[in-house]
Order: sequence, then structure tokens, then C-alpha cells
Amino acid sequence: MDLKHIAFTTVGLKLNPEKGFQVISQLIDQQINHKIPVFTFHITHRSDPEPNTLIALTKFLESEEFRNKINQNKIKITALGKWYNLPSQTLDAVKKIIDETKDYDHYFLNLCLNYSGQEEIVDSCKLIIRQIFANKLSESAITKEIIKENLYTSYFIPPGLIIKSGTEQKQTSFLLWDSVSAQLHFTKKPFPEFTVEDLNQVLSKL
Repeated sequence: MDLKHIAFTTVGLKLNPEKGFQVISQLIDQQINHKIPVFTFHITHRSDPEPNTLIALTKFLESEEFRNKINQNKIKITALGKWYNLPSQTLDAVKKIIDETKDYDHYFLNLCLNYSGQEEIVDSCKLIIRQIFANKLSESAITKEIIKENLYTSYFIPPGLIIKSGTEQKQTSFLLWDSVSAQLHFTKKPFPEFTVEDLNQVLSKL
């Protein structure tokens, strides 16, 4: 399977945020090793901002190791969700890394922050309605492609694989629109316990 995009939930990240971001760093290494263009991580939910996770996220984004990795491999960072509502220190770190990587195009790393898949679709509908009211779009012209163009993920192809952490095997609101044709893998373990070996085992079975 020629994977172009893998998305990860991070259920259990708040139990051990520092270890969880170490896992993310290791997975980014594998993104580069396997030459997979897009990785997406669901970091924080809209309904639960998880303060300790945000503190760890800020340290991660500002760390020399992460910044060197991003710059050396030309990885563009994008934030998806209501991330502009983040606490000021985290918001500044996110803005800075987005600005510094805006011209990179070798790899893409999406961070879903204060994200809800349901809100993503609702916001897409709102944007389309505004276009209709502005006479820039007709009701009859609305298609699946138009909806996709107005999602947070408009610039990215849908994931071919979604890796779901945690012990519960259930659907969530993560990438609701884009998950239609994706293969799902349930790790049955919290995200901080997910390993590079686990990822490679999943990839070997595709």
C-alpha cells in the first residue's frame, strides 16, 4: 500500500504527556524513514484542553531537538482546530513554528489542537453558507468536493490509515469527513506506550 497520509489519535496522552511527545518525535523519524508525506496527530480535544498536555506541547515545540529535526527535513507544521484559543504561551509557540516552516514542502505534520471533527464539518457548512449569501456559490453547486475545500484539512489528502490508541475500539470525531475510506488500526494501548515497532508491524501488514 502506497501510504501518503497516516493519522494518529493520542488517547492516554494526558496520562504521561512528556513520554507521549517522545513517541511523537520517534514517529516523525519514521515518517521520514518511510517517506510518508503527511502525518496528523490529534493532540487536544475541543471539550478538554488538558493543561498538562499543553505545557508538554509547548516544551516540545520549543525544544532544540524538535526544531533541528523540522528544519533539517523541511517539515511544514500546520495546526487544525480552534487552536487560536490556546493559552498564550502555547499559542505563541504554535504560531512561531507555523511561521518558521511555512515555506517547507518535503513533509507535512498536522497538529489537531482544540479539535472536534463535528465542529470541523459545522464550520465548513458555515463557510459555504457565507459563499452562497455572497453570491459566490449556488446551492446546486455544493458537492463533496466543495465541502472538502472548506474543511480544516482542505489542503491535505485524506489519510489512508488511522491508528487509534486507547483500549476502547470505537469511532470518535477525529477526521470524520476524511476517514471514510481509511483503514483503521486499534492499538489497544495508551498512546504513550505506542512504539516504533508497533508502527512498523502495522505497516508490514498493509
